[in-house]
Amino acid sequence: MKGIYISTFILFFILPQLVMGQKSVVYYELNSAVNYVNKANGYANSIIYNIDRSLQQTAIPDIQYYARQARTESGYAVTEADYAEVNTTKAADVSDEIKCYDAKYKGDTAKEKLYTAIEKLEDASAVLINAEYGDNQENIMNQLYKAKSYAEEGISNLNDALYYMKLALDALNSCE
Repeated sequence: MKGIYISTFILFFILPQLVMGQKSVVYYELNSAVNYVNKANGYANSIIYNIDRSLQQTAIPDIQYYARQARTESGYAVTEADYAEVNTTKAADVSDEIKCYDAKYKGDTAKEKLYTAIEKLEDASAVLINAEYGDNQENIMNQLYKAKSYAEEGISNLNDALYYMKLALDALNSCE
């Protein structure tokens, strides 16, 4: 008889608290991820700004200066996006544990978008190295346009990740 009371107590009082605690973990992780993505977006926009400044220059040393600035910003953007990916992975895993499968799916989709964003921002950084150390102005300019395209794709994927994070939060609210 005592075992039934303990089981009932655990079932009705302890288990819901654990699930609510895990839901709060998901909220925390997703909110942290959103903050990191916003920072990554700021750095990624600085990449574009510095590339545009570089493209306005006529002297190779000036072009290279802004290319170097853009490359520095790309490193920061990648770091923040990496942090966001870690938080999003944790949120998706915990969503799975509490059987909130729609939130997990949305979190996994956000994570995929972050992977792509990181890849594109790293591509921009690699191309910016070529621009930074190039010695032919036409080639440098071509590298800058290519880096700008990669950075824009990175920004697009960061924004998509934010969208799916919001959907994951909405789905989490629907879970019991």
